[in-house]
Amino acid sequence: MPPAPDGPAASARSEALLAEGDAADGLYRTAIEEFGRGGVVVEVARTHLLYGEWLRRGQRRAQAREQLRTAHEMFDGMRAHAFAERARRELLATGEHVTVREPGPTSARSPRRSPRSPPSRPTA
Repeated sequence: MPPAPDGPAASARSEALLAEGDAADGLYRTAIEEFGRGGVVVEVARTHLLYGEWLRRGQRRAQAREQLRTAHEMFDGMRAHAFAERARRELLATGEHVTVREPGPTSARSPRRSPRSPPSRPTA
């Protein structure tokens, strides 16, 4: 069962946003671990992104890259393009070059019918 929005993972991440230094560092790590335990992949990715942004602002570029790469890969895999782009921009700010994955056949915006599918019927 996913963690509750007001559970330990969300609390740790919220507190990390307001904390400084080692306290913030530990809270981000706790949030990643707790969200991961609950299987809330999008929240794990969001926390990696926030943590990476925080590390970059603190001039901890090598550590930031690790978190931002993870966030970028996760968001890219989910096709969460806006978040993937945000992570990519943050990676660029650390001096890392990031390639953008070209949309593949699975990223079509409209569903396609199989030639054997019956035609759609209008609903009243």
